[in-house]
Amino acid sequence: MKKSKKLNCTIIVAGIFLLCTNLAVADIIITSPFQYLDTINSNNVYLNSGTTILYGALVSPNLYTTGMTGTLTRTDASGTLISLDFNGYNYSAFPDIVTFRNSNINSFTGNVWTYTFSDGTNTVSVNSLGIYGAQVLPFVNNVTESTDGNNFTFSWDNPIDAEGIKIQIRDTNYRITGSSGYPAGSDIIFSKTYLGDIDSFTIPSSLDLKSGHQYTIEIDLLDLRSTDGASEYALVSASNILSQSRTFYDFTTPVPEPTTILLFGTGLAGLAAVGRRKRN
Repeated sequence: MKKSKKLNCTIIVAGIFLLCTNLAVADIIITSPFQYLDTINSNNVYLNSGTTILYGALVSPNLYTTGMTGTLTRTDASGTLISLDFNGYNYSAFPDIVTFRNSNINSFTGNVWTYTFSDGTNTVSVNSLGIYGAQVLPFVNNVTESTDGNNFTFSWDNPIDAEGIKIQIRDTNYRITGSSGYPAGSDIIFSKTYLGDIDSFTIPSSLDLKSGHQYTIEIDLLDLRSTDGASEYALVSASNILSQSRTFYDFTTPVPEPTTILLFGTGLAGLAAVGRRKRN
């Protein structure tokens, strides 16, 4: 028997923002359904520049690795059902993300869609939020980098007072393919959203970047549905984004100099010699 259930949401701040909690039906779990205006600057990470509407959610199990299906549907003014298919992706930072991108922003800006996911036995669905009032945001500018050894710090100018900034690091050499088989953007290996108007970021030492490798930092300027009245977790959720602009800056990690490699090798050889003398 096929089971179907609708996702429950909690209204916060007089209905301005819906915080959707996890819902499990058998093995299907939906987290953070989103719908926002997405403006992309020129880049080398295989994303088309321009403004679109991005729909999506975190769904487990992911469409990329399973036979599960995902659709977004709505009924237009004439009563015609519009049905579109989600794509699943396996980004390192988001192994369970599904998205659909719509370039027809004039027709669909305010529309609420129903997201439905099914594994053939169980079905779960949730309504997205419309994006009435969403404005195209300008890009951050004057991005610069400074390095101290392997520590990278990036600074930039925000053209407006940002309600939030999302930072993503992409591996430019590794391109993701969606569940439909169509190539997508470069892999996202790090993602974090910050509340407020930050204008600098230092890559954490815990992020193990390869030497001599090209990466891209993505700096997203955010307009949020709500800025108070909820937990920080809810405020930085993708569900709370109304509009974002994305700026990209490429950088390459340094390659150790030959003298450094030689000294390192000499040091290891010396330690090995000391160890042999002690054993003898």
